Amino acid sequence: MSSQVSNLYKKIEMLSDELTQLKKDSGGMLDQMQRIKLENKDLQSESILLATQLAALEKIVHAYQMNAKTSPTTIPSKNYDDKPLDMSNPF
Repeated sequence: MSSQVSNLYKKIEMLSDELTQLKKDSGGMLDQMQRIKLENKDLQSESILLATQLAALEKIVHAYQMNAKTSPTTIPSKNYDDKPLDMSNPF
């Protein structure tokens, strides 16, 4: 009978050790999950920032295209080779 009690105490001790190890492991996993959540929030913030910047860039491109439609289509070209260089007026 005493050997059975001794075996039960050994099993209880083993289970207690396993439970302690499981608690340690789950604590580590919880820490990892918290880090992943924080990284995810950072990525979401970056995604939102990129989307806002993209929208602003699209507005700029749209405004540029609208202005390009109303501006003259041809720019008069100048032939600079025919005239001597005037150093008194650089512009």
